Amino acid sequence: RCKKACDNVCDRKRGEEKEKESEYEENLLSKQAICKQLATLDANSKESYSIFKQLLSEWKSIGFVPKKDLSALQTSYSQAVKTFLDSSTQNEDEKRKIKLSLEIEDLKSKPDARLLIQKKEGQIKGRIKGLETEAETLKNNLLFFARSKNASALAKDVEDKVLVIEKQIKQLLDELNLIKAS
Repeated sequence: RCKKACDNVCDRKRGEEKEKESEYEENLLSKQAICKQLATLDANSKESYSIFKQLLSEWKSIGFVPKKDLSALQTSYSQAVKTFLDSSTQNEDEKRKIKLSLEIEDLKSKPDARLLIQKKEGQIKGRIKGLETEAETLKNNLLFFARSKNASALAKDVEDKVLVIEKQIKQLLDELNLIKAS
């Protein structure tokens, strides 16, 4: 009697595992189809961006795939997304925001998501701090150039560098706000 009960439990468990494995295979096929659609999507058509976002949300809604296929599938997906974004007519700021939001979504799906997002925030804050320090140093150097008669060309070069750094700081602050908003 005990053996029969154990056999029933084991048979039921094997049946559940087979169901789960077949579901994983279906998910794999669905995700492979999305990769193909992403790869063939024309980045220059007007409706392509909305289709792109729709495909990304479909990808996220599909469940797990077999572990043996996970790495190859993720590589294929990442390559298709990168190819689309690289050939897209979106401006560079939009592309950067899309890539960052994809990265954040990827981080959110991991078990230690909060820690990884905090780490990403810390990296961006560190870069901002470094750029602000560099900009302050360059501005301080400009004061020395103001006293010199022949340093106008050099002063102009330093002013241009400060403007570039301030633009980078603004972009990093936008990225930081995007992370905080998610």
